Amino acid sequence: MRQLEVGAEQVIARFMPISFLLTTAGYTRHLRQMLVEAVPPGNSKPSAIAEIDTIMAILAARKTEPRPHRVIALISVPEVERFLQLGVIGRFDLPAEEWARRRIAARREIENTRHLLAEPRSGIEIGLIDEILPNIAFQLFRSKKETVLAVSPFRISEMPNIRYGVATVTAAPEAVALYENLAAELWSRALKGSKAAVRLSEVIARAGFAGAAERSLTRDTARRRKSRHQRDAREP
Repeated sequence: MRQLEVGAEQVIARFMPISFLLTTAGYTRHLRQMLVEAVPPGNSKPSAIAEIDTIMAILAARKTEPRPHRVIALISVPEVERFLQLGVIGRFDLPAEEWARRRIAARREIENTRHLLAEPRSGIEIGLIDEILPNIAFQLFRSKKETVLAVSPFRISEMPNIRYGVATVTAAPEAVALYENLAAELWSRALKGSKAAVRLSEVIARAGFAGAAERSLTRDTARRRKSRHQRDAREP
């Protein structure tokens, strides 16, 4: 996909919950952490981490290379809500304080998306769809020569999966046409610009009660640690 992006003039991306190309610089670190957490017990950790680092290097290169002239991202509201609830996690058995920090990191990514909607950048268009979408990621790479379709079962967000699945890349006219029609249908029904930004603000606000509790929990944890360190320092 990296080579396809470099040669494309336009990319239509449907990822869950957001396109990696539109994430913040800090998300790359969180993604690596999620992938390491998701390594199953019993697997060779060193070899798994080496594979993860190879993938992360490829993803990092995608962000530094010239972006296609136009990126169109399709985002589902229910998937954003799931992302805000779970946070940037690779497994569920995390301490409460750590899980709170991961939810804050997820909210930071969605706030970045809201900012891109409220203050659009040249070449970036985002459509917000207020319903559950098919559980599959796809991209359409458009160039002067042809349009190429990539369909992927892999997930590079919360509870990621990069180990099992079969991705397909094709320029077959029938397959491309099916996904072109799907993308056009989704785009026609999507909220865009300021309306989408307002809707996303509502979603973020709805998760705000949990966010306030998480920030309070993090502050309480910091106070407890400080108190414990001071007590230890006083003891002979």
